[in-house]
Formats: sequence, C-alpha cells, structure tokens
Amino acid sequence: MTRTATCLAVGLLLAAGWFVGRLGVPAASGAPPKGESATPAKSATAAARQESPEPADNSYCLVCHANYEKEKLTKGHQPVGVGCETCHGESAKHSGDEDGLTPPDKMFAKEQVNGFCDSCHPKSKLVHKDYHKEWFKDRERDETCNDCHAEGHRIKVRTRVWDKKTRKLLSDDGVRMMYKDSPATQGVGQKAARMAGPAATSKAPGLFARENLVAWCIVPFDAKKRGPEERAAMLERLGIKRLAYDWRDEHVPTFDAELDALKRHGIELTAFWAPWSLDKNARIILDVLNRHHIRTQLWVMGSDVPPTTAAGQQKLIEANADRIRPLALEAAKIGCTVELYNHDGWFGEPENQIAIIKRLNLPNVGIVYNQHHGHQHLDRFPQLLTKMLPYLHALNLNGMRRGGGVLPLGAGDLDLQLLRTIRDSGYRGLIGILNHADADAEARLSDNLKGLDWLLPQLDGHAAGPKPVYRSWP
Repeated sequence: MTRTATCLAVGLLLAAGWFVGRLGVPAASGAPPKGESATPAKSATAAARQESPEPADNSYCLVCHANYEKEKLTKGHQPVGVGCETCHGESAKHSGDEDGLTPPDKMFAKEQVNGFCDSCHPKSKLVHKDYHKEWFKDRERDETCNDCHAEGHRIKVRTRVWDKKTRKLLSDDGVRMMYKDSPATQGVGQKAARMAGPAATSKAPGLFARENLVAWCIVPFDAKKRGPEERAAMLERLGIKRLAYDWRDEHVPTFDAELDALKRHGIELTAFWAPWSLDKNARIILDVLNRHHIRTQLWVMGSDVPPTTAAGQQKLIEANADRIRPLALEAAKIGCTVELYNHDGWFGEPENQIAIIKRLNLPNVGIVYNQHHGHQHLDRFPQLLTKMLPYLHALNLNGMRRGGGVLPLGAGDLDLQLLRTIRDSGYRGLIGILNHADADAEARLSDNLKGLDWLLPQLDGHAAGPKPVYRSWP
C-alpha cells in the first residue's frame, strides 16, 4: 500500500471507529488530537478487537528509524493497523528533512502521555488487571505508561531536542547531512565540515544567547555557600536557564533537593560533574538522574603523566577507555552522555581525548572543552577546535590572557579573538560561563554576562561601548 493510500485508509477507519480501541502508547510525548474524546474509544474497544484491520505501513518511517522495526511498542501495534502516523501524524516535513531539524507533527510532553494512552486503554478497563491494579494504586506522580511499555521506544541519546509542547528546537549537535561549502568550513575536511554545520555568524540563533549559556563551577566555589534553593533562585534572577552541577562530598545528600529546586525555578540540569569511573558516587548520581527522569551530560576528568614512548601512549589510551567504558554504558541506559573534560595533564590534551573516544567507539561519548584549562593551547586553538568539532558538545568560556588566570569575560586581551574563532568554526553546542574563583557566584556570573554583552557587538564590527565595571574582579 502506498503512503497516500495508507493515510486515506487510516482516516476512513478512524471515522468508522475501527481504531478507537487500538491507538497505542506514544513513545515520545503530546496531547490527543484536538477534539478527540476518550468516550468513543471506550465504547468501541470491544467491537474494535473483533475486527482485523490491515497492518499499518511503517516503511516510510523505517527508512531512517530502522531500529524501530523490531521494537516492542511498534511491533505490537503495527499488525492491528496502528502505525507511526497514528501517534505522531504524517510528519511529511520531518521525514523530508535530512538534517533532522524539523520535529514530527505530534509530540507528547511527559505529563500528557498517560492521558493519550487512556484515550484507547482506559483506566476503567486496566485497573481490574492484576499487573495494573497496584500500579494505579501506588504509582508515583511522575510515572507514565512509557516507563513499562515504551522503554525501548524512547531514544536513549538525543541529538535533537525539541520543546514537545511548542515544537521549538532547543538544541542539536550541529551535525548536518546536507553539507554545503561555506567560509566556516573550507579547508576543514569533508567529515569535520559536515559535523560543523552551516556558516556561522554572531547573529545565528542560540550560540551566545542567554538560553544557551550554562553556569559552571558555582557550587563549591561560591563564596556565599548557597544551598539548592538559593542557587536556583539566583540563576532565575540572572536569566540563566542551564546549570552544570559541580559538587563535593558534602553535597551528595542534597542531590535530590538540588534537582527539585532547579525544576521549581525552570532551570535545566545540563551537565553533572561525575567521578572518572563507575564508583559508588557515580552510581548514586545515575540513580538520582534516573529517578528524576533527567537526561544530561556527565563531565568526566582524568589524570595521567605524559608517556615517553609510543607504546606508553597506546597503553594510556586503552587504560582510559577501559576506565570510562562502564560509566558510559550505564549512562547510555538512562539516556545520558559522557563528556571528557580537559583538566591539564595528558588527559587534558584534545588529541588524547579524541583517541580515547575512537577507542571507545560509543555514540554517547564526546568532549567538553574549558578555556580556563587551555592556556597552553592558545597558539593552536583554531586547529584544535577543528579537530574537536565532531565530538564537542560544550565549550566553557573564560577571560583569557597569556599567563593564565580565571578572569571574567572581557577582562582578557584575547577574548574577542577567541570568540571570533569559535563563531567562525561553525560550533553550535552549549556555551558555559563560570565562577571557579571562590567569588560570590552571582557577582561573577553577572560579570561574565556583562563582558559577553560588551564583546558580542564587536564581533560584527561595531564599536565597543564602555568597558564593563566588574563586581567580582580584580
């Protein structure tokens, strides 16, 4: 059956009430179609089960989503005529966008999932079954049908993230299949250029925008020693919507409180500083993230003395891959990524991190690069950035000058040059701003925001305004 014929058949069958008892559990998230009521579904369920509708044709979707051909949710609904389009709409623009930037026609926010399922699998029917009775009785507020019925249907690592209510693209990994030559990618090499994406300008949406900024090093480094609620409220005041969470042992008991406070204030937990192996604390972190249904980056460091031989180099690559692999595999199970964090030494060299990533050969491992740990890279930063682009998911800014130091943005004499290099590279990941100076975290973050606002117009050739007056420096 052709795609057009399938859509026509689905429409006719829906009108006749054939599918009302067969619409399935959605994988992602969205509300029932406008005007649809759960009442007809309940009344027609028994009759629908006596029919033998033609199996749904999912072939159009499986061209890209081949992994769903044998997935339990898809497989269970397809024979009774309930296909991808039934839940997610025809999604013609989505399927025709090879860059994957266009969302499906229908998506489902988490709080809408159970209501959509209930429209065809009403609670009044399910509550009498032993394996559902206890779930309805004791289920936690944030549990959904997906937790049991769609675990394999949900994408573990998302390279495109949309707001499922507004369909707005929130973030993507910058990989573009429809590559075209551009000034930002000339000379980079085809593979790296495809990763880099389209030509960049400082006006490109998202790169240096407030909503793309991540606060970093503001927990143990905060002179005010704020707690979870105070910290989340501070970020909300500053208009920063993302946090990369660093911690010390004394913060472990407050992990749950931290995530609860972030949720109340509308702050996304974008990254969680993690132990460098799958130890006790790493398991605690993974458990907390899983219970709160948070998919985030885990930033992982390393510490090794540079080897003196080629054999020693290979041994270190293998040892670090073996150390990180168990953590990365466990992270993948709950939809998290692992990002290698440069912190000086052998592990802090991007070439070594790339070698470790290639050795791991796992799709959920990448790089977070910190300028404040990269003063030794200043002379070759453009070349290193080109090498990192296929793996780079976060880049933390800092006021930069030769000789080191953790300065607010705009206070370093190399800041404008480095920002221009980042902009022109085509990088489209997250941008971090930090404290890391034992200053008042709010004052230092505010100084970074002022410095960034002062620098950005200069990227487009506009005259600099008055230089910021900083609260936390010198």
